Amino acid sequence: MVPLVSIVIPNWNGLRFLEECLVSVSEQKFRGAEVIVVDNGSRDGSAPWVSRRFPQVRLIRNVRNLGFAAAVNQGFRAGLGAYLVALNNDTRVDPGWLEHLIEPLEREACVGAACSRVVFYHNPGCVYNAGIRITPLGEPRNLGYGEPVQRFSRPCRVDGACACSAAYRKIALQDVGLFDERFVSYHEDVDLSWRLRKMGWDIVYVPASVVRHHGSGSTGHLSPLARRHSAKNLLLMNLKNGSIGHILFHAATCAFRYGGALRHPAFLRETLRLMPALLWERARRGFGNSGRSPWRFDFRR
Repeated sequence: MVPLVSIVIPNWNGLRFLEECLVSVSEQKFRGAEVIVVDNGSRDGSAPWVSRRFPQVRLIRNVRNLGFAAAVNQGFRAGLGAYLVALNNDTRVDPGWLEHLIEPLEREACVGAACSRVVFYHNPGCVYNAGIRITPLGEPRNLGYGEPVQRFSRPCRVDGACACSAAYRKIALQDVGLFDERFVSYHEDVDLSWRLRKMGWDIVYVPASVVRHHGSGSTGHLSPLARRHSAKNLLLMNLKNGSIGHILFHAATCAFRYGGALRHPAFLRETLRLMPALLWERARRGFGNSGRSPWRFDFRR
């Protein structure tokens, strides 16, 4: 039987999290899902452990770390489901997580993505993410961060889905493309959400779909790596999707964000290397509302 849902879990040296994550996924009330773990060249024995402990899981092994965006894209391309779910490895999901997450996609054809209520692992009464809002300045904000879960108990439309736990309609991704692999990690989910919204797809926050999240399990919370990728991708995201005002604002301020992360030579070089290609893409399609992406996605069936 062809699965209705494909759950993709990217992993990089996350062996300490995988047992709890995969057990909680296997205990879902919903039936009709496949699980795909994409291992990004882990050196902690993650891949052979998954093969031994969870032989029913489809395992994709990379020889090196390709980044979050590329790993999830690999899983999405391999997935057979009509709905494709991205789930972080440092999570534990509630038993009804999946059935609640895909319910709005099943109910409304205009919904292109749905996201869970993500709470802090050690403080589940406190929200980690209840969807994403994009400010008038083109900056993403985690809705509900640090606030009591009771304030975010109703489903609603949001600007973006946090890919810590998000379900995407396959035909919506065929419409706009997958995660932009040039982002590597951080803000790639905001970029994809922005493109979905531009092409007319709705995104829904689903509070009944609950996920406990450690946060930055692979890169470390607010690590230099996380800060630099975040600074780089904030500018790149607005180059791709924002207005001319957004671009000018972020071009003027990004070097000073996240502790001046873009002043790091390697990340400054990478940003400058990617900017011409992104501006050329924008020029080719104009500065209108097109949300199409070069990261195309073709059906396998």
